[in-house]
Amino acid sequence: MFELVIITCAFIGFIVVLQLVGRVFRWIFYPKPYKRYYKNFYQPQIQESQKLSFADKLNLVENANLKAKNPLNYQEVQIFKALIFEKSLKDNFSILPQVAMRAFIHDIQNDNEVWKTYSNSYVDFLLAKRDFKYNKDILTPFAVIEFHGSGHYGVDNSSDEHMQSVKNNDEIKAQILNKIGIKLFIIKGEQIYDESNRIDIHKLKAEIAKIVQNIYQC
Repeated sequence: MFELVIITCAFIGFIVVLQLVGRVFRWIFYPKPYKRYYKNFYQPQIQESQKLSFADKLNLVENANLKAKNPLNYQEVQIFKALIFEKSLKDNFSILPQVAMRAFIHDIQNDNEVWKTYSNSYVDFLLAKRDFKYNKDILTPFAVIEFHGSGHYGVDNSSDEHMQSVKNNDEIKAQILNKIGIKLFIIKGEQIYDESNRIDIHKLKAEIAKIVQNIYQC
């Protein structure tokens, strides 16, 4: 009887070791399929188990030290003011700052991988054409204005790797906007800064005038 128990334990141990060796073997020699399995099956299970309950979330919020903040930095506020006081724009467009791209883009195929490419991206200013006549109540995304100021590539992290990452994100954003037919305008810091790297209001208004002219030529 004792020998049978030993044999059974040894057999179970052998099976466990064999499974571990098999996983290591697949990970080394067939990394893509195995990593795909880990990503699509095993990792979501771990993430599901790590999700916070409703009570946990309430507890976190209750004990958090939160306060409201300005959604725009000082230079973005200056540009926002210049845009909303530009008569030819405010008469026809609603100017919406810091809008998530997922808020105005619809993926007809519901491709999750495509959605991930823009789900965390924001545009600085979205110009939405108003059509409130005859109870339509429609805001149609028309153009995007981006501000690439002195901090666009990061103040705290100005490494080449980070800069390239920002450039890549800018390119993806431009490609997506072009694909859905939304005009993209970029105001660069060097176009509107004075010698002290502060916004020159006259230069800013001149750049906005160029954008307005371009918009009404579309």
